[in-house]
Amino acid sequence: MSLFKIRELWTTHCESEDEVFDQNSMIVTKLDNTEFLVTGSHSGVLRIFKPFNGSDESGFSAADLLAEKKYEQPILQVGSGQLVSGSHQLQLAVLQPRLLSVCNVNVKQGISEQGTESNVEELYEHKLHQPAVSFVIGPFGGVQNRDFICVLCIDGTLCFFEQESEGFMCMLPDCLLPGPFVYVKEGDLFVTSGGKWMLESYRFKHLSEAEGKKRKANLTPSWCYNLGEYVLDMQTVDDRGNKETWINVLGERNLFCLNSKGKLKFMKRLEYTPVLLYAFICNDQIVSLVMSDTNTLFVYHNTTLKWSAKLHFSPICLRRARIRNLEGVLVFISEEGRLEACYLGTEPSLFVAPPLTLEEEDFAKLEDELRKAQQMMKNSYGDCLKISNANVDKELGVDIKVASELKPCSFQTLLNITDDLQMCEVTADVSPQIPFEEVQITTVVHTPFTVDNPVTFLTNINEKSTTQCKIYLNADYEVPSLGFTTVVTTVSSVGIPRAFVKSHVLPVKLVCKLDEAQKEAEHKLTLSVNQDVVPLSALFQDLINSEKPPNTLGIKPLTPKSKTVTIVPAKSTQRYRLQADSFASISFVLEQMIYRLQAYYKNKDLEISYGVSYPINELFSHVQEHFEMQKEVSTLKEKLNQFNTQFRLFEKRFVEKLKMKNLSSLSNVEILLTNTHYEILNTIEMLENKEKKLIEAQVRLLCCFCIFKQLISTADIDEKLKEMLFSLFSGTLEFLQHQVWEETADTVTGYLLKTALSKSEKDYLKVSQATFQDLKDINALKRQFTQVFERLASRGKVLQSGGGTDACKEITEENQQGEIEEMPQMGSQISEKHARLLSARNRSAKQPLTGL
Repeated sequence: MSLFKIRELWTTHCESEDEVFDQNSMIVTKLDNTEFLVTGSHSGVLRIFKPFNGSDESGFSAADLLAEKKYEQPILQVGSGQLVSGSHQLQLAVLQPRLLSVCNVNVKQGISEQGTESNVEELYEHKLHQPAVSFVIGPFGGVQNRDFICVLCIDGTLCFFEQESEGFMCMLPDCLLPGPFVYVKEGDLFVTSGGKWMLESYRFKHLSEAEGKKRKANLTPSWCYNLGEYVLDMQTVDDRGNKETWINVLGERNLFCLNSKGKLKFMKRLEYTPVLLYAFICNDQIVSLVMSDTNTLFVYHNTTLKWSAKLHFSPICLRRARIRNLEGVLVFISEEGRLEACYLGTEPSLFVAPPLTLEEEDFAKLEDELRKAQQMMKNSYGDCLKISNANVDKELGVDIKVASELKPCSFQTLLNITDDLQMCEVTADVSPQIPFEEVQITTVVHTPFTVDNPVTFLTNINEKSTTQCKIYLNADYEVPSLGFTTVVTTVSSVGIPRAFVKSHVLPVKLVCKLDEAQKEAEHKLTLSVNQDVVPLSALFQDLINSEKPPNTLGIKPLTPKSKTVTIVPAKSTQRYRLQADSFASISFVLEQMIYRLQAYYKNKDLEISYGVSYPINELFSHVQEHFEMQKEVSTLKEKLNQFNTQFRLFEKRFVEKLKMKNLSSLSNVEILLTNTHYEILNTIEMLENKEKKLIEAQVRLLCCFCIFKQLISTADIDEKLKEMLFSLFSGTLEFLQHQVWEETADTVTGYLLKTALSKSEKDYLKVSQATFQDLKDINALKRQFTQVFERLASRGKVLQSGGGTDACKEITEENQQGEIEEMPQMGSQISEKHARLLSARNRSAKQPLTGL
């Protein structure tokens, strides 16, 4: 960023908006002993300006435009020189694609400013046989007091014109892409550049001898210089003090300076993207003006940066002029035709930071401003948004159909099973009532399910369309849930975006099969209902097909690592017990049990309750496993980074030893390299195994989340509190892979204990700002969870952890017909101790629990 800005002296703009200019569209030349600005646009308009033409006023006036002429073809380049025989004045050369014109500017001074008359008189023209690119003007062949013109055509042909007469033509060898080229008076050279990223020099004498296209193979350059980059611009500078001509070349990354013999004088590496170049001699030093793509002008004396200034527009061409007796005025022209004469200013443009506002924010005022802004956004859409918000379901009907009949899975999976693996087809029928520009349907499933076509994108839809995807098991993990969601995102024909979500359930046969009921299990959950017990054959008709329905039901998930889940209904009481040796395996079975009971009693007032303390010990077990596995993975990653750093250091040391050419000194370093490489491979293998185990732990933790969400949904507590608890146990596998759930849960549980589950108003007022810190252990998290569920139990129809009035029942050998006996309450001894301890604290504090 430059400290100074370029100051404006005189400026104007082309009248037509569609005119385009390039780096050859402007020159500064003396036509009648005073300097003029000559521009030529691609629209074929030639203009001649004389800034401050007889006026002392600042800025542009109508008298500053001396002449204007319109050509039929685009003007590719303008130039000046002694182009008329017998004349020592300068004439203008105007290059068009198929024509080269030479004209004279006649200026007749009148008595007053209004009496000045200027016109452009065309002297002669030359027709070109090939489309032209650019030209150079100079005293070719060492002629005196006259200049010739050399035109470079698009096919590499050089056309020479000796004033009014045509000269000769020759063709450059291997010219695929013509680039900038210049004429060097000292040595009578033509220096060209092109697609080969090289500078090639040809003498005028050799070019004249190679007249004709057939002899292009015999034309060899006098010298070559390999730049290694494309040439953006090239200029020559006459150093009269040293009697030398310098060739300044602007590349894509460097600035080069060579003499007429192709020897490099200096090269300057540019730390920015250059755009254009202008060079001249000042005090025996080469001054290079380089403009960057950020509109910053850099002034170099040889290779030393002397000044930089900022321009307020993007120029395409730069020249240097004398205006109002002011030497060194910089003249810029932009691609759109903005012509401006400037000078390097010394007035700094500093950014002053505004003072900090230490006043407290008025949140009521901010909320009011937010509501007004939202209302303005809604009103900007008009009635279309209101109609779309109210009738989105009517405007776009999306019918999701889950096939009840499964098909054998035809996809390759990570599971070892093949016979029982099936897939489910999900069809989405899209019926638009109005045209929609875009409709995107996304199917989101839980791990270990996979969708073959998760995203379907429809464009310009105005009639019914159908999309289909297939869902199947793809990994040996526990199944958290059978639910999946379909997210529909739409953009109407008027550009209004909308999105809505639909939830559905997969068939239970997709993930499990019948198995023998287990008499004993490590983990048990009991559900109580206020209706009569429904036979399992009525609830699971899609699984039970035998004529004699069983009293108990064993469900075996298809994933090998999952355990059989047994459902036992009670005969004498209105209860169902779910038991399994894996707590995570109960997740989807519990979800299905509640879902099917609600569907069976949809016309009756059904109440489902979990009549014992929550299984927080099982939750703590999976949280501890997940937390420790994350720490192990983090430790291995840090260890791997250390080994990588150590290996790079040994590599550098090994290279240094090689330079010493002493093979005996390499043995020790080679041993270090070998051992470190072995440690890296071993650590990578351990890290891969731990990451696989971490994913398994994350999926099991998600199963615990689903179980607790189902149990909390049956609790008779406030709906707002229920939503807060749901958010605590919400998450996906991707969330657990990028966030540390334990740290978030520690903050959330602490917030709940001080707000929604606070014991008194005093605790509610002591809510402090949450601070996320790295957890060293989860003992504090366990204590907070215990307090949350104890206070939760006191607010609904759920027993305290210390109570034992409601009990589960076990299956015994004597009760194989399905009768349930009374069993101790659900929960571990650790949770009971925590509950008793917290109850004692509450009694000693004598502070009653307050409601929400």
